[in-house]
Amino acid sequence: MKNRESLIIKCGLPACLALLVALPGSLSAATIHVARDGSGDFTTIQPALDAAASGDTVMIGPGEYTEYTTMRLPFGSWDMDVFAFSALSYLTIIGAGPDATIIGPTVPMRNYSTFSAKGVAWSLGTELHLSGVTVRNCYQGVRVSDGVIYIDDCRLIDNTMGLVWYVNSVGGAITNIEISTSAGLPDGISLKGGGHSILLQNVRSIEGGRIYIDGVTGVTIEDCEVVGDPGGISFYAGAEAGIRNCLVSGGNYNVYVYDSTAHIDNSEISGGGAGISANYHSTVTVTGSIISGASYAGLHAYYPNSFTVTNSHVLKGTGYAAYLEGGTAGNLVTYDLTDNYWGTSSADSIAAWIWDHADSPDNWGQGEFVPFSGQEVSTERCSWGGVKALYR
Repeated sequence: MKNRESLIIKCGLPACLALLVALPGSLSAATIHVARDGSGDFTTIQPALDAAASGDTVMIGPGEYTEYTTMRLPFGSWDMDVFAFSALSYLTIIGAGPDATIIGPTVPMRNYSTFSAKGVAWSLGTELHLSGVTVRNCYQGVRVSDGVIYIDDCRLIDNTMGLVWYVNSVGGAITNIEISTSAGLPDGISLKGGGHSILLQNVRSIEGGRIYIDGVTGVTIEDCEVVGDPGGISFYAGAEAGIRNCLVSGGNYNVYVYDSTAHIDNSEISGGGAGISANYHSTVTVTGSIISGASYAGLHAYYPNSFTVTNSHVLKGTGYAAYLEGGTAGNLVTYDLTDNYWGTSSADSIAAWIWDHADSPDNWGQGEFVPFSGQEVSTERCSWGGVKALYR
């Protein structure tokens, strides 16, 4: 690559200064190779990151990278063990594939007092691209503060938390990711802050790793599979998201919405405790989806602003088809549950499967389910073979 000096001589100083602003770090970008066999620039990851400049690409070859550094991160108040850290503005990290490039200890390193270890940590930057690696056995697999991240074709395996991203920017994507959290611990992906326009696509979270969205808006969750307990997808603190073509199954609450807005379309919500739970100050709309097999209630309303479910299958499990609370004394609130298929053509059966004002006069929430469909309505059920094939 030509150096900065030759480019400035050829194009003139003003034009090149403009180019430098438009493409941060690109004119001096280098590719740094990490190779276990000594054929690259480094044999371990952290020295390569320390040598990198903004805009560089770090290529990590096949191998298990178990070396860590004890350091105090910019967002920390104490020392932590970290396997890969950078605070560069623009950085690309590319592994040889999640089967080949593995970052993290061979046995778990999870210190719940110090939130350590961290697999890949990035802080105070502008844009990070991470692909082709597995991060395993850490307290947090990937930990990001600020900036925009693009993570693709990775596995975050047996970490307490797969990805924690404090989002205060616009944009970013998490695609083609497989996540499993350590047994009994909740967060596969955690997005927190005031960011906007984030894509989660082809994310497969198994063994109870939930997707947790706190305050982030404009989130698109599509073609994802979230399976296991506690699991599910949760929204808090003014979050706003669309869920499309997803399978969410077996969670305590499969979809939980609190003080947030969620639009669910063409998805399958099955099993677990509650299928879709719309809570205080929330707005939830559901279309073209299948909600089935819940042990408590397929649809659960607890004083949301609105809860609308139409053109869907609502199929009773061992609990209620719908459990609806809301309103205030003398002020009845109606939730629109019309044009759905309930697994029966009997209006009396449907009414018996819905708990609302008719069952408890002190509760001022009610469900309106008429008209309803006496046969299955058209829904676009996903083919999960395509999603699962990504991880074979």
